[in-house]
Amino acid sequence: MTKRILSVFVAVMMVLALVPAAVSAKAALGEGAVRDEAIASVEINGFEVPEWCNEPFYNVTVPEGAHYSVDDAAWFMYSTAFFDEMHPGESFDDPSMSYYMGVLLEPEEGWFFTEDEGQLSDDTVVLINGSDQYVNSTYITQDGYLAVYTVSFSVEDPSGEPIALHEISVNGFEVPPMIGWNSEDHLDLSVPAGAPYQLDLPNACWWNDDDDCEFEGIFEAGVNYSCGVTVFVNGNYYFADDCEFYINGGSVPIDPEYTEIDEEDNTVAYLWTLPTEAIPQGELIPIHEIYVNGFEDPVAGELASDHSSLTVPEGANY
Repeated sequence: MTKRILSVFVAVMMVLALVPAAVSAKAALGEGAVRDEAIASVEINGFEVPEWCNEPFYNVTVPEGAHYSVDDAAWFMYSTAFFDEMHPGESFDDPSMSYYMGVLLEPEEGWFFTEDEGQLSDDTVVLINGSDQYVNSTYITQDGYLAVYTVSFSVEDPSGEPIALHEISVNGFEVPPMIGWNSEDHLDLSVPAGAPYQLDLPNACWWNDDDDCEFEGIFEAGVNYSCGVTVFVNGNYYFADDCEFYINGGSVPIDPEYTEIDEEDNTVAYLWTLPTEAIPQGELIPIHEIYVNGFEDPVAGELASDHSSLTVPEGANY
């Protein structure tokens, strides 16, 4: 059961937004139970940062004498359109994936993790390997357990062999533009943290598709505009022929005519939105595609409420 509890909440970490039902630590124990000692600090030791082709290491520990213990540990991997728990025998061998670990801690009887609307109180210190640099987020389950999630990691092949990338995700596109906006104020584009590619931001631009020319200035009514940026890989990567392109988590459609990998250099790609007409400020912006992750098959005998944590891709406009 605890394995399921940990797995249910892991997707919340990619967006850094935990929205659980608030349950008090004492109520989670049942009627008549009392926990009169709060746990002031949490330490997890033995954590190992992912390395190329290594299998995940699960045997993290807590300090001797701690008033909590490790109940479960799991590794997870995700990309813009993919999320899954890692399984025995798998290894860190996909440079297009981000990896992170979740650790479930059980409090000792008579002790509890102090919570604030389901999340760990800000007064509680959480360290991994003696530092907070690996700590991303925490969550207190309905049973009063504490789930701790690490930051995400990516891996690279040290052999020098070129590494294929099968996905490009760029966020921050403001499409369609609003009438009266200045184009120069609406090119704040970005890639997901840890992505093995970067943007040529100085040359990102808007395009007037009616006049077929680069556009700078104030967006006008009745004119169609598109937005584009060049993407470069980092290090020893290249864009695979089957590379998928995502704008704002897939919620903004790409222009298939101009979105492509450079014919002569597969370390360069060009990403463009479909031309859209500028709309009045305040008007609702249409969303053309929706991606939702985290759905689980129902398991007989388990609570539905423990299997309802769904997420959307980073950068999605919903």
